[in-house]
Amino acid sequence: MSLAEVRLHIERVDEGIVKLLAARQKLVAEAKSYKTDGKTAKHRDAMSARRRELAAAEGVSPDLIARVYEALDAGV
Repeated sequence: MSLAEVRLHIERVDEGIVKLLAARQKLVAEAKSYKTDGKTAKHRDAMSARRRELAAAEGVSPDLIARVYEALDAGV
C-alpha cells in the first residue's frame, strides 16, 4: 500500500470516528435528561472499566481511551 492509500484509509477512519462521536454525543445528551441517581455513577464506572478492557484487547492504551472519554464527557 502506498502512503497516499494509507492516508486515504486514515481519512475514511477519521470520518467514521467523527460520525460515531456525533451519534454518541446526541445519545449522551438524551441520557442526561433522565433522573440522575446512584446507579448512574455505578454505570459510569462500569462503562469506564469496560472501555479499558476493550482498549487493552485492541492493543490501545487504556489510559489514552480513558482520557478520550473524559474529554468527550466534559464536552457535553
